[in-house]
Amino acid sequence: MLEKISLLIIAGGKSSRLGQDKRFIKIGGVGLLEKILIKASKINFAEKFLCVEEDLPAFKILADKYGATILVDEFKECGALAGIANGLRNIKSDWALAVSA
Repeated sequence: MLEKISLLIIAGGKSSRLGQDKRFIKIGGVGLLEKILIKASKINFAEKFLCVEEDLPAFKILADKYGATILVDEFKECGALAGIANGLRNIKSDWALAVSA
């Protein structure tokens, strides 16, 4: 069933309350965003997208390593909705699962 669903990993945000980029905080030696990508790579989704607010080299490395396609927000400063909207515009399947990173 999941092979008919596109995965949108919504990985935007400023981490302003935390004071550092939460996506790269390591737990057990692995960053939080990478943990999500590792789990996603083990599931046969129709397609996997990493939705981000800017195109950083670290995102490209992770996306390439785990078989995701990067989508950069078209609308800046709009939070998670920008990533979800961009993801939904780009999926080829009828369904999508959006997870927060």
